[in-house]
Amino acid sequence: MPNTMTAPSFVDVKPATRKLLIVDDSPHVTDALSRLLMIDGYEVVAFNAALPALEYVRANPVAGAILDIHIPDLSGLIVSQQLRMLIGEEAPIII
Repeated sequence: MPNTMTAPSFVDVKPATRKLLIVDDSPHVTDALSRLLMIDGYEVVAFNAALPALEYVRANPVAGAILDIHIPDLSGLIVSQQLRMLIGEEAPIII
C-alpha cells in the first residue's frame, strides 16, 4: 500500500476565516494570485513588502499565507516564523 500524504488545504478553512495573506515584491504576482484566489471565494490581502504585512496581521487575523522567499525588507523564512507566532502553527503557510 503506498504511503500517501496530504498537503495543507485552504479548502478546509471555515468561510468566516477565508482571508489569505499574500506577500511578494512583484505586484504582478500579488495581483495574479489575488485574482485567482478571489475567484475561488477567498478574501485576499496582498502586500509587496514584509513589514507592512506583519503589521497588518497583528491587527487583522488571516487563515493562511503565501509568501515569496526573497522579499526586500525581510526574508520569507523570517516572515513565516513571525506569522507562525501570530496566526498559529496550524495555519497553512506556503513559501
